[in-house]
Amino acid sequence: MYSIDECFLNLAGIEEDLHAYGVKMRKQVLQWTGIPVSVGVAPTKALAKAGKQDSKEVIPTGTEGSYVIDSEEKRMKALKWIAVEDVWGIGRRNAKKLRAIWGKHGA
Repeated sequence: MYSIDECFLNLAGIEEDLHAYGVKMRKQVLQWTGIPVSVGVAPTKALAKAGKQDSKEVIPTGTEGSYVIDSEEKRMKALKWIAVEDVWGIGRRNAKKLRAIWGKHGA
């Protein structure tokens, strides 16, 4: 289930720097609609949402509202700030199960 205020794009084949592309998209949407948006670019939809959130709240300095998760370090950084139940597709029930598993394995 997606929110009415989000969309996903396949950027395969875009040869431009993806951060710059995200910044350009952001500016274009603002110019055309007057609506400020955030852009997250990543290999999965869940990570893209994490990147979008990070571009707004956690790592706003220097992102210009566009955050690209293109390395293991950035993936870990993005996920570090998100509660497991807030990861798209997990929810409260699955979060409980995951916490129980992680507790057993010392994670």
